[in-house]
Amino acid sequence: WSIATGTTFNLAAGVVVKPGPGDFISVSGSLNVNGTGEAPVVITSQKDDTVGGDTFHDGNTDAAAPAPGDWEGIYLEPGSDASVLQGLEVRYAGMTNPRNNSFVDAILIRNGSPTLRDVRIRDVASHGLRILNGRPTVERVDVQRAGGVPFYFTLAANPILTAVTASNNRTEGLWIDGGALTENRVWAVTSMPYQITTNLRLGTGATL
Repeated sequence: WSIATGTTFNLAAGVVVKPGPGDFISVSGSLNVNGTGEAPVVITSQKDDTVGGDTFHDGNTDAAAPAPGDWEGIYLEPGSDASVLQGLEVRYAGMTNPRNNSFVDAILIRNGSPTLRDVRIRDVASHGLRILNGRPTVERVDVQRAGGVPFYFTLAANPILTAVTASNNRTEGLWIDGGALTENRVWAVTSMPYQITTNLRLGTGATL
């Protein structure tokens, strides 16, 4: 499922989307998720019978039960700046990428400034939210039961973080790749520790 540059796709409150094994959502245009507290948009495994009914009429035990990694994830690509993901719950994502045998993040922002607001990430195989570059707005995003870390950013990423929370993940904290920081930054999250993966160097004139 690809949303091309110049294209807008809207998901209304209460919509349930069930990608199949190996499926992903790639956004180069605009994805607008319009969920609410009472009627979130849920993107989940085809085996998840708790929303949208029993797809295969096979119950929810043993091989029919949903599991982390049942589908890939959501990729917000360059050009997706106008995307607003609000009132969204992502479940059972993180399938290993068959193209390069790498782990997949539930939501990956490659570059840009989309908005994630009131988003829940649940039961994913690897990391919850990963940001490689850009300045997205991340507000009230909660990650639980991830097989990796809840939040993982590079130094090139400079997200606006408000009320991010996480619990019961394999490893907790807000993980940031080390390296050389060449511009001023403010780290203000107090709900979890910052975890630096390698040495952090402040370049001349940079203030943290």
